[in-house]
Amino acid sequence: MQTSELVRDNARFVNRSVYRDQEIFELEQRAIFSRSWIYVAHESELRKPGDFRTTTIAGQPVVAVRDKEERVRVFFNTCTHRGAVVARTPRGNCRAFQCMYHAWTYDLSGKLIGVPRPEGYGPDFNRGDYGLREVKSVATFCGLIFASLDPHAEALETFLGRTREYIREACEGRVITGVNKTIFNGNWKIYRENFADGYHPNYLHKLLAAIGTYAEGSSIDLGAGHGLLEWAEIAPKTDKYRAATDKTADANIWIARLPKDKERVLTLFPNLSIPWILDAVSIHVITPLSPERTLLEIYLLGGERDTPEIKQWRLAQSMMWGPAGAVGVDDIEVPKECQRGLRATELTWVNLARGNAALDRGDLEDEQAVRAFYKEWIQRLDAVGG
Repeated sequence: MQTSELVRDNARFVNRSVYRDQEIFELEQRAIFSRSWIYVAHESELRKPGDFRTTTIAGQPVVAVRDKEERVRVFFNTCTHRGAVVARTPRGNCRAFQCMYHAWTYDLSGKLIGVPRPEGYGPDFNRGDYGLREVKSVATFCGLIFASLDPHAEALETFLGRTREYIREACEGRVITGVNKTIFNGNWKIYRENFADGYHPNYLHKLLAAIGTYAEGSSIDLGAGHGLLEWAEIAPKTDKYRAATDKTADANIWIARLPKDKERVLTLFPNLSIPWILDAVSIHVITPLSPERTLLEIYLLGGERDTPEIKQWRLAQSMMWGPAGAVGVDDIEVPKECQRGLRATELTWVNLARGNAALDRGDLEDEQAVRAFYKEWIQRLDAVGG
């Protein structure tokens, strides 16, 4: 199937095969994940030299680490000898990376510093040829560390575009305070769409519908595949929050950080969502494992100066997410059930036509933010000649 057959009418209709086809999945890895800025870690996870975090980019294992000069580096997480990973845990601290197999050892700058019995390789063996391979494009914005496999990637701030002001508001000065991980049987794009979809909350999330959480707001195409949902804050809950924070020494700091009478969900192309509701901010990292299998990692953000009251508030609010969350359980069930239904081949198109597709901003239940993703998605696929 040609990419021209996958998205039509300004992303108002998307071919159902994009959620289940192995060739399209592999094309996404080449055209999107290998060429985009991908979130790999948060600065608060890499505070000291030797702190590291492992993840993947386009299916390839990588490790982000702070070196002895306190520079953040990203390496392919593979020994240059026989290929085993050199960082085996999700996070940690080390003075060097050592392969479990033959004990080849690399310093924090990626240099090969140890090879048992190197004379066996003969006189032409040069350790300098066997350092860890480095991902050259690495940049940070408001504590979020991104990397790209494209050595000629555009500047990160250019890529982020209009999302920068919202990232600053949500993330600046925050630290990772917790993580929730799960794997679900569904295509990664369905979960990504869900966080750009303001149509579903009052119907899918019975708890939210009961308290009238979502009423009026906007769905916004921020360009370059990024989107935003925003709506009015819930006054009774916000008043409760303010009452709690007024009792603390840092009250004015955190009241000032409330999202100016708005609650928002920001979606970054290709696979990042940042919801912040009543100052409970989280980062949702959506990693495709196969056309029908996805890793979801949810990182809770807090403040280093949070008092016990504020920490408790954030934790209580964050309980909405994840596989056991009051809201998250629904959000994870949706990709699973959609995936089951999308196996039916009698129908061709998914309908994303709510609202005026000629406008960048629509009502909360319109689909500008969802279409924003697919406009960029198909442009990236077309660029590699799928």
